[in-house]
Amino acid sequence: MANHDVCHLVYSKKGENGELVGTGAHWTKSQIVNATKGMKFHDKVNDWDKYVAFNAMYADLCSDMTEDEIIKAAYLFYFQDADWQPEEDDCTKIWDYMSAHATM
Repeated sequence: MANHDVCHLVYSKKGENGELVGTGAHWTKSQIVNATKGMKFHDKVNDWDKYVAFNAMYADLCSDMTEDEIIKAAYLFYFQDADWQPEEDDCTKIWDYMSAHATM
């Protein structure tokens, strides 16, 4: 499922003629694991959740932010959101977001 979600990402960055530039994964799962190894995650978060979340944030923000800024933004948005209640269900925020997008 994670590969499916990431393969369908379209980057916000535009080329010279206004066309969108880039699709799919920017980072591999291993690169994400390495980039986030010092960060704390809820027990329900797995490496595939991280892979989807960080690549999704990259796709949305790559035209305006650096890679380091995107890593920080994705971590704060998907994994440190104080009003997200992971105890209410077995899903992580990224899972819920991608599931909601799939049903739109």
